[in-house]
Amino acid sequence: MTDIAEVRAVWATLKPEIEAMFAEMWLVPEMPGLEYRSVEILTGFLKRYGFTVEIGSAGVPTAFVARHGSGHGPRIAVLAEYDALASLDNEAVSYRKGTGRKPGHGCGHNHIGPANTGAEIAAALAAAKLGLAGEIVVVGCPAEEIGWGKIALQQAGIFDEFDVILTSHGDYQNGSLSRPCFAVMSGEFIFRGDSAHAGIGTVRNALKTAEEAMAVFTAVYEERFPGTDEKHIFRRRGHARGDAGRSEDVVLAPASRPCPDDGSL
Repeated sequence: MTDIAEVRAVWATLKPEIEAMFAEMWLVPEMPGLEYRSVEILTGFLKRYGFTVEIGSAGVPTAFVARHGSGHGPRIAVLAEYDALASLDNEAVSYRKGTGRKPGHGCGHNHIGPANTGAEIAAALAAAKLGLAGEIVVVGCPAEEIGWGKIALQQAGIFDEFDVILTSHGDYQNGSLSRPCFAVMSGEFIFRGDSAHAGIGTVRNALKTAEEAMAVFTAVYEERFPGTDEKHIFRRRGHARGDAGRSEDVVLAPASRPCPDDGSL
């Protein structure tokens, strides 16, 4: 049996488990940073096939690093994602039919987590049968949908030890692609003002200040970063806090990303 045939044979034995986890994780969608059940499912899968697992990597409770192999030779990592998106709950049907849950898997992370985890299990088992040196690693990346999880892992140096880092994403076709991807930068600003009766007016109007700040941000983007696509939301407005509600918060969450040359999204 060739090396590739060995890997495919191992993958075939894992396929029923992987497909079952697609459905299992669809039923337990979890918001970014709260993926406790998803981590339990994926790390349990890895442990059954001899991986050693560290949960809470980089100080992130729902991140994990799972290892298999000697540690000698190349270190090959695959990224697993498993967070869901807000307001996308649905039954597993091709039309809109909500379940009452708040989050849902609209970007296929219920596939990415099991598929990428299964790929590394297949690679590890095949490498062991073929006597290949090296270490196979699965890095569990939480909070991918809000562009934060991988940044936290990168800042903690989780990726520094690997020779190769791979991932996959569900699509309408199978392929190995190399193409530019969007980079996202996001932030959050809190403006605090003073509440008052509409007939009196306020000394510090948080919403007005946030709107003026956004106008300045937009002007800066257009002048200094012409290839940037800027989006923003007011995540919360008119939130009274402290001192019998005499102040209010406005939370502004802008995000930007480079645009393609043709201006398409």
